Amino acid sequence: MPRSPRWHPRCGRPRHLHSHPEVSLHEFNTAAFIKARLDELGIAAEPVGETGLLATLPGRGPGPTIMLRADIDALPLREAAERVANTPAR
Repeated sequence: MPRSPRWHPRCGRPRHLHSHPEVSLHEFNTAAFIKARLDELGIAAEPVGETGLLATLPGRGPGPTIMLRADIDALPLREAAERVANTPAR
């Protein structure tokens, strides 16, 4: 399946997430950002826990189920370029 241009790295969305990091259990803006993008794509998502999301992509018929999991929290550390994250270390 071809990649959606809305998710292409040049569109700035990955850059947005990397520019606004949130540490574990504080990813409220990150979750809202992802939820808005899923809504744009017509993918239903529901909250899980305090900051998680569960999105379901229905298949065309019966068959195997595939689960994908991703972490969305940032780690409070410096990047190789010595750029400090926007989120203070906990």
